[in-house]
Amino acid sequence: MPPEAYKSNLFINERQSVIQDLREWVGDDTDVKRLRLIVAPPDYGKTWLLHKLKDDLQTTGVAVLLLSAQDLTANPTEKLKDAIAKNIPHITPIQNEASLESILKQLHIDLHPDRRFVVLVDGLNEPAIEIQKIIQKNLLEPLLRYPKNSKIIITTRDDYSLSSALLRRREGDRIPLNLFSPDSGWKQLQKRAKYGNDDDRVRLPDDFVEQVQPYDLSIPGLNTCLFEKLRQKQESAQPAAFNTADFEDCIRQALQVSNTILRHDINELLADMQTLVKARLFEWTLEKFSATCKYDRQNTIHHRNDLIVLGVVDHISTDRWKFDLGWYKFIQRTL
Repeated sequence: MPPEAYKSNLFINERQSVIQDLREWVGDDTDVKRLRLIVAPPDYGKTWLLHKLKDDLQTTGVAVLLLSAQDLTANPTEKLKDAIAKNIPHITPIQNEASLESILKQLHIDLHPDRRFVVLVDGLNEPAIEIQKIIQKNLLEPLLRYPKNSKIIITTRDDYSLSSALLRRREGDRIPLNLFSPDSGWKQLQKRAKYGNDDDRVRLPDDFVEQVQPYDLSIPGLNTCLFEKLRQKQESAQPAAFNTADFEDCIRQALQVSNTILRHDINELLADMQTLVKARLFEWTLEKFSATCKYDRQNTIHHRNDLIVLGVVDHISTDRWKFDLGWYKFIQRTL
């Protein structure tokens, strides 16, 4: 599901400590690690966090570019040119034929020596693997060379491995995002319910929390999907009660990734997750996965790998994996 357009008035400050940590890192001239990864499962709010960080950094005079990895799949140099022209005023106009390296060298000259430059890249794990490698080699590596005071922040799924040796050497500590608390999830929905005109304002049913249990509003993107389902029901005068199809559709939307990355259809993988959760396997081994879903070993490995790519399971030891807790509870609601 493409991230919803950012609206600052709907942002929930559940992760202010993460933003403060990154702001301090951006201003630290002594840290030789000039790249950080924000890692989390799908729909945890990584995109909105980057937008909030961009707003906060710009208020302090930092030059910031926010780029979507999906948008960089074609003509990344042109996309960078456009982003610089739109977001960093008072620089030398970029010539049409300019190379990426010449653009970055000129940017280094134009920016005041004390002015920091930060590039935010959202969803590096989402394009096809070969495109990810191209983005790292042809865009991110040069950004670590010019300007000299540049820093890069990338969002991706857990356990993501950078293919570029240069980027790996420059990578600092990763920043994991935690689940929303139930209170923050409810505040998110209340903010949305108040947004808009009286005519199209969504009414949150008194039993909303009970309807979605055992899910506890811990994943902001899934909360948004449920809210939009509720909006559609109210606009069409349907009963406000959620059904299994609503939850399954939110899962499919959230777990869309490049078809070249997955071996199996999302509906097959949804069935895998439901089978494991129905068997109460929050943690499992490859053998348990095989016996529960009735796959041979090779197929079990392929299905497990796809679940890892989707970001809903973590590798916890040599032969053990576990679900993300928020996703486990959401899948429970489909059963």
